Amino acid sequence: MCFEYESFFDKDNLNSLKTFLKENHAKTIYTDHFTKYSVDLIREYKADNSRRILGNDFNFDQISVGEWILFNKTHIEELQMQKYQFPGFSILNTNGFRKVASFKDFLFYEKLDLKFPHYSL
Repeated sequence: MCFEYESFFDKDNLNSLKTFLKENHAKTIYTDHFTKYSVDLIREYKADNSRRILGNDFNFDQISVGEWILFNKTHIEELQMQKYQFPGFSILNTNGFRKVASFKDFLFYEKLDLKFPHYSL
């Protein structure tokens, strides 16, 4: 089971994703519970900075400026079929978040400080 994440993550992007997660080991990442397990495994359980997003009542305001959300629509949809509940993720497409990286279906978003304007390049 220690290599479960290899089937979970797309192998074409696995090395890049693993490198990205290890290089950003200090970043707090919010994600679904199954992805959290994989993030922790890749980071070799060296940091306690991954958090679960679960329940319709999850409050995105608890995410601090600069922290990340790791989102995979396919995984969320699968977990919803298993009766897990999640908040609406359309908030990720607002000016409160920006995409920082993507590895096929795995999208990383950063929470922004709305007091200051942010520009996309």
